[in-house]
Amino acid sequence: YEAERQRAITLAEAVRLRQKAAEALRRANEQLTSEVKQRTQERDRLRQLFDQAPSFMCLLSGKDLVFELANQTYLKLVGRNVIGLPLRQALPEATTQGYFDILDHVYQTGEPFVGRSMPFRLQRTPGGPLEERFINVIYQPVREPDGSISRIFVEGYDVTEQKLAEEALQRLNETLEQRVAQRTDELSVAL
Repeated sequence: YEAERQRAITLAEAVRLRQKAAEALRRANEQLTSEVKQRTQERDRLRQLFDQAPSFMCLLSGKDLVFELANQTYLKLVGRNVIGLPLRQALPEATTQGYFDILDHVYQTGEPFVGRSMPFRLQRTPGGPLEERFINVIYQPVREPDGSISRIFVEGYDVTEQKLAEEALQRLNETLEQRVAQRTDELSVAL
């Protein structure tokens, strides 16, 4: 009888331990589910902020500089979906403009690049003409824990309207200076 009683106690203890383990597992799963949900919400919020940013942004991956991400402002600037395409395939019209060389240099050396009012000619509509835009751009290398470069983060602004306004203002100033010089010459002849 004692052996039976001991066996019943052992079985009861095993059931109690199993229930305790099941409860601990359930709590751990709830906590993990909650953490995953929270991280997913944070990721979605960051993606929303990225997508709605007023500056253009994209993330280029690997030595082939494949478009991993691009926000709506970037897609609007280039006029096409470039996600998943290598840079040279996505924007072939940029081949002779020096941008690929700059990006390759950033990827190889890890040195960031900042450009201001850089001319950028692109074909925003299929078969359409090349449009000249002016951009302020930053190419920032993304380093992995081992120090290697895996991506380039691109961020910038289309400053075409500002550049055109500055050029118009400069032409106006030159015209005014010419008129003042001409008027000065006329007055000195008249005296």
